[in-house]
Amino acid sequence: MSLRAYRWPLEKMTKQPEHVRDLLWRGKLQLGDEPGIYGDAQYGGLSMEVPVELFPYSGQFQSEGLVQIGVRARDVKVYEGFPGHPVVLFGFFQADGKMWTKKQLAATRLTTDTQGTAILTLKGPIPRYVSLQVSTDISIQPGLFDEMIVEEIWLDSVTHYGFLGFRFQKRPRKETS
Repeated sequence: MSLRAYRWPLEKMTKQPEHVRDLLWRGKLQLGDEPGIYGDAQYGGLSMEVPVELFPYSGQFQSEGLVQIGVRARDVKVYEGFPGHPVVLFGFFQADGKMWTKKQLAATRLTTDTQGTAILTLKGPIPRYVSLQVSTDISIQPGLFDEMIVEEIWLDSVTHYGFLGFRFQKRPRKETS
């Protein structure tokens, strides 16, 4: 299994590997309601959401496949009786030729049972544009949101590869009336 932070150039990636885990992001981002608890991490507020652009090895715009996107956090705490910290994967779809919509594709929770790891799976048609959102559990009393540090986001697939961020696309022309 290989771990790669990026691949370039985009158009040249057409050979399907046996197994690849792409590192999309690594760092230290504190989530919670009390800034400054951790001196080694930037404070991100109650949630974070990062864009990910996915490309099939087949070279098509959208393709069938199996993609897993994972997140790892440390110091994840969950109070008894509460569900844990939400992790949600969204897809972006062009609705009417102009406007885009955001749709939830998969969801799970970071809990102490998962040792701070959450994996979201997409199977079937894989959208090109997705985003991963990690939030603190807001079903508990403010002041008890339990800080955690998000440290890593990865993509695991033999059908697709991806990059953090949406790449520049040519802007459509303005219609004149």
